[in-house]
Amino acid sequence: MSEVESVSEVSDEMDFSLIEPAEVSLIESGQTYPDSCYQVSRALNDRIIETNFGNRSIYIIDNAVKVFDQSKMSRQEKVQFWKSRRLKASIVLGIGAFGAVALGVLAIAIPILGVGAALSGVFAAYCLWKVVLTNSQVTNWRKDLPKAIADQRKEVFERGFLIAMSKGEPKPYSVILNQVELQGLYYDYFTKFVGELQQAVTSKNKVALMERSTSEGPLSRSALKVAKLSEWQFNKIKGDILNFNSLVSNIKRIIGSSSAQQSDLTREIKERIRDINREKSAALLPDQQAFKEAKRRLDLQRLDALRHAPRRVSLQAYRNSVEADYRKALKELEINFNFSKENISRPFDNRIKQEKDLLERFVKNINKYKIEQLLPFFNPLMGIQHNALQALSYFNGGYQMMEIA
Repeated sequence: MSEVESVSEVSDEMDFSLIEPAEVSLIESGQTYPDSCYQVSRALNDRIIETNFGNRSIYIIDNAVKVFDQSKMSRQEKVQFWKSRRLKASIVLGIGAFGAVALGVLAIAIPILGVGAALSGVFAAYCLWKVVLTNSQVTNWRKDLPKAIADQRKEVFERGFLIAMSKGEPKPYSVILNQVELQGLYYDYFTKFVGELQQAVTSKNKVALMERSTSEGPLSRSALKVAKLSEWQFNKIKGDILNFNSLVSNIKRIIGSSSAQQSDLTREIKERIRDINREKSAALLPDQQAFKEAKRRLDLQRLDALRHAPRRVSLQAYRNSVEADYRKALKELEINFNFSKENISRPFDNRIKQEKDLLERFVKNINKYKIEQLLPFFNPLMGIQHNALQALSYFNGGYQMMEIA
């Protein structure tokens, strides 16, 4: 093979883009949620069991997920193969780039060499493309999907159910978490969330939890979609879900109205501030133009003085004197300009501050009114979620939930 062979010039099994994709599936092992928690807590080498079948292997992760993918040894062989090709391509790239530069310099004196320089440049670009291709192969073959899935599972067990509601990477959580695990994570989250509701004291915390309830609370549509409750479990809390949705509809209406008011008011005041800034810019323009003109004249005087140095004096001393006079005059000019600018800007800046203070007061009043409207819904919302958690206190896999007071 040539040192810069293309990906198409190697066997299909060496090209990452042509290999069979990995197969990921869940195992019906019958283990409970506490069993899964224990499995995930173990060392990585104990969590992943590999059974080798040549270039492919079956990986069992946490006794819950099966992955059929390239074996670890096969991946390592491919990485070494492409690292070797990358090194060769890099060396040839260096030679080609040096040749292009050298011929380009010589072409200044010998024009005919310009053709060679151009060809060397094309060759260098080709070699660069090979380096990029081989580097991509190395990067892809280094990917360890079983480890990535194990890490992904560990993260969700450590950080909780909300992670399972996000987009999984490298695989969706529904592919790497079975129903028992999702339900267990959901119940843990439900317990914690209700505990937070019961411990909330300040109006600010209560409103924040109400807003969270609407978007990511245990009875929200997004949470229930991920939790994979059984039909029996869902029917146990169906009435609570209906009551929850009714309350959430009112809560969202209040929050939406408050947000709309703040948005409209913010937009209006920002427009007024923009108008004030335009007036300010127009008021400053004459002084800015006068400053530029005065500086232009000062620069001309300095250049003229430097060109016409008197005789019988030290040239360096004269130049130093001219520069010192120039800096002194420029500093005085800038001081006068900044003083005038501050005086002109002050009334406009005061108006802008008044507008910002007005916005702050209005927003504060809007939020105060929002809180007053929302607080009566807090206890009913907490009660509904408390009742639903009590109804789901028994976990199908034999996991007894913590009793909620």
